[in-house]
Amino acid sequence: MDSNWSDNGLRAAFGPLWGAANARGLGILMVLALLAPAASGQVLLRGIVVDAQTGETLPAASIQIEGTLRGTISNAEGQFTVEADSLPVDLIVRYVGYAPARSRVEQADNVRLALRRMVYQLEEVVVSGDEDPAVRIMREVIRRKKEWRAELETYSADAYNRFTMRNDTGIVSVVESLSKAFWRREGGMREIVVANRQTNNMQIDEYLPAARFMANFYDDNLDVAGYDFPGVTHPDAFRHYTFTLVGSWRQGDDTVFDIKVEPRNRLKTAFVGRLSVLDGVFAMLDVELTPGESFLFPPPIQNLKITYSQQFADFDGAFWLPVDLRARILLDIAMMRLLALPTIEINQVTRLTNYATNVATPDSLFGGEKEVVVDSASVATTSLLDLGVVRVNVSNGGTTPATDATADSTAIGASIVPLTRAEAAAYETIDSTMTLEKAYKPTGAMARFIKDDDDDDDDEGGDEGGTGRKGLGIAFKPALHYNRAEGVYGGALLERTLANTVTLRAGAGYGTAGPVAGEGLVSYRGGLSVAVKETALHADYILGTTTIQGAEPLALSANGLVMLFGGYDYYDYYRRDGFELSLTTRKPAQDLAFSAGLTAMSLGRLTKITGVFNLFGYDRGHPENPNVLLNSRPPGDLSTRSSLWSTIRYGDDDQTFGVTGRRTVEVGVEWSQPGFLDSELGFARYWLDAEWQLPTFFQRRILSNRLHLRTVAFTTRGDTPLWTYGALDSRMGVVSPFGRFKTLPGRPYLAPSGAALFWEHNFRTVFFEMLGWHNIARKGYGVIVFGGHGQTWGEDPDTVFAYGPMYGNNTHHEVGVSLSGLFSLFRLDAAFRVDKPGFTIGLGAARLF
Repeated sequence: MDSNWSDNGLRAAFGPLWGAANARGLGILMVLALLAPAASGQVLLRGIVVDAQTGETLPAASIQIEGTLRGTISNAEGQFTVEADSLPVDLIVRYVGYAPARSRVEQADNVRLALRRMVYQLEEVVVSGDEDPAVRIMREVIRRKKEWRAELETYSADAYNRFTMRNDTGIVSVVESLSKAFWRREGGMREIVVANRQTNNMQIDEYLPAARFMANFYDDNLDVAGYDFPGVTHPDAFRHYTFTLVGSWRQGDDTVFDIKVEPRNRLKTAFVGRLSVLDGVFAMLDVELTPGESFLFPPPIQNLKITYSQQFADFDGAFWLPVDLRARILLDIAMMRLLALPTIEINQVTRLTNYATNVATPDSLFGGEKEVVVDSASVATTSLLDLGVVRVNVSNGGTTPATDATADSTAIGASIVPLTRAEAAAYETIDSTMTLEKAYKPTGAMARFIKDDDDDDDDEGGDEGGTGRKGLGIAFKPALHYNRAEGVYGGALLERTLANTVTLRAGAGYGTAGPVAGEGLVSYRGGLSVAVKETALHADYILGTTTIQGAEPLALSANGLVMLFGGYDYYDYYRRDGFELSLTTRKPAQDLAFSAGLTAMSLGRLTKITGVFNLFGYDRGHPENPNVLLNSRPPGDLSTRSSLWSTIRYGDDDQTFGVTGRRTVEVGVEWSQPGFLDSELGFARYWLDAEWQLPTFFQRRILSNRLHLRTVAFTTRGDTPLWTYGALDSRMGVVSPFGRFKTLPGRPYLAPSGAALFWEHNFRTVFFEMLGWHNIARKGYGVIVFGGHGQTWGEDPDTVFAYGPMYGNNTHHEVGVSLSGLFSLFRLDAAFRVDKPGFTIGLGAARLF
């Protein structure tokens, strides 16, 4: 026995319609089944279900062998196969809107089952007050469900699943799976996969379960594409749904009620459609449901429509369990007019049969974390899906084919839903060259930049001896920016990793301006890192320019663009020359990271260059670059910074520019005292940077309304030269990501101590849905309300104010509103200063998640 399948994908985008990706996958997976001939000792019945009057075929009709728990459903063309122990046999056939029929079958082939359409009528129903009769009916359905579910401890069943993927010209791929499923109340579902099959163009290396694809609409909650839907029989269903009786009809001697289902609030996640309830036992016979209008997704998903149909039957005279699931998915993906894929259509057929309730289930399957195991020998049997019965031994933890039925064996008599003619033809005609990339080739202005399979073929080869496209395995990281201390700066950092353990790096750069007229600034960097598992030791020598506020290369480049278009230089600069040693270690399971290090640097002053250039040719009035030296030493002198520091971080430190919310907390400390490695200062510096997101309203949605918070705090004790200052960020030009003061132009606040709280609540599309502007909502436009509040404290205003009012004591309060989703990429912010006059219109990255 082995297992190549994991449950991770099931929690991903498509919930019960989860699919695995193919090679570069579009992220959607179909499953397929074959026509099932009889196994030894059984008779395979083949037939068709039709309308008795018109001869029209009836898809998804339920066929049951009387007196057994064995059955199947008809395919989209009305065809079916089912195994019987012997002939003759009685078949019970049911189809919504038709009278159920019993048919005596004495031959195996060409079985024709004809059903007569029911005369639909609205029977007289007693109405109590203003309450719709459907409410009383559903209340009884929910009550009885609670009773019989309390008695259901375990069950086993044979499961079959098929996905068929189409584009606008026809079938693209078919995939199928067959398994034996076991369920425990406390352990959930476990499966033994016994067969997998797919068209030749699918490259799925994992073995897929079948029962996992069966969404049970009797459940209290269902996961659909990341949305958490309340089921129509949820204990609090009347808080979520409005039920309306639309008619009733006779099924033999019984009455069946047809009930319309609608969300009580169109803003909440809920289903729309119809269900049928059998009177007397008050059990659902079938449902036809689709997600309501709040089923919305951010770009690039332009449209996602899913329709479900499911039938139920009683087993052991007590338990109403699903016998099938039929679903159709239509997915459109596009980025404005830049890139668009053809409509992706997925049709799902899932069938569960041969139920056995409250039976012993193999402890070996429930003893570990694996939810799916694979009978490798059975999967390797190419004709397995052509066999009506496969015997799988589940004793002692094994899952090997059994030669005969024993007390330790379970007969799998899975009834395969026959392929349609088009699906059968797809198996014959689709080969490995029909990849999903070709089937869904994008169109639009950016399509030319998407490399297809043919491009991959052209790239193969030409890499003998470790050369060619891979080169020497050296990573190249360029740097280009402009500022008032270096002028135009260009440089690069080269990195090479050896044996996945040692990384060597070396870099250099040159700035056109410097403290000496006519001479530029040269920068160097060299170092290495040694990594063992999640721990790494870093050592670097650095000679170059850095900022008081701290900056990444991308931010420095963006600042240069702002200056060229007439904006302020955001940063203040100084030179450093020395060594830095650090140790980092990560605990991914706990989402923790720890760093500690030693810094020994000589610091030098940089002055402002004369005539700061911009494209508009006017003097922006940039302030002088501050003096970081002690005791106002002249240019050319040096000061010493030697210190120990450490940080601990929970969560992810990746910067998302406000596109996504994060949950991360970082605290840090830096310490030094006079005489420590020639340090001239004694200080302790502390900082906190935390960002968190909390779901608020409409939490059942994949993208619920969320409150995003960020707090920044810092302080310094002892000596406080400028390079120990912390910063509260302002907007950079017109761009202001989350965590910055949007009404503060040009320069951040800097001081020895400071604290700020930034918040924003993302209402997403709710306001537009409330107004009935559904086209705007479907395009992903959302509303965000935000604010920021901060304070800095300075020690010596007479000294620090020489470099601008951003240094020292400052207070800031602002609020605003944003329209997010402009062109699918941006947000437009309108921010108002509260503590003094001020108003700003700015841009940022759209909040997508």
